[in-house]
Amino acid sequence: MNSVAGQIRSLSGLFALLALVSWVIGGFLIIFCLGVGVSVGGSWIKQRAREVGLLKAIGWSGASIAGVYMVELAAVGLIIGAVGALLGTLCSIVGTAVFSGLQLDLLPVAAWAMPNWLLVLGALFCVPLFLCLGAVGHVARLARLDADSSLRDL
Repeated sequence: MNSVAGQIRSLSGLFALLALVSWVIGGFLIIFCLGVGVSVGGSWIKQRAREVGLLKAIGWSGASIAGVYMVELAAVGLIIGAVGALLGTLCSIVGTAVFSGLQLDLLPVAAWAMPNWLLVLGALFCVPLFLCLGAVGHVARLARLDADSSLRDL
């Protein structure tokens, strides 16, 4: 019969596979979030066509309008990212406390451990980036509209 230490050493291949799977899932999650950002950012900006007509009618340039919309999306994304990072950090801290309390031999976890701060900063950075990337084409099209075209539906 093997000792527990020998069994743990024999599981190193399984842990390497699990680490690889977590990277693959992370990659799919990033692609999914980019798709959501493109969808949300694009639809957010599409709803603003009438506002572009009003802004152009009072003398705003297309570049000014595009800049304001991109800053607005970045600010919304930063707020969403901050809320998500805060909730994720709290869930991670509580999760480590729960798993530490279970005292699993194969999964030793330090109680109340903080998540990797690079991942938290990544969430704060990626959400506004993905929203803005999703809106770039729509913002460029809206900024080129003339006031008459965008106000015609009013």
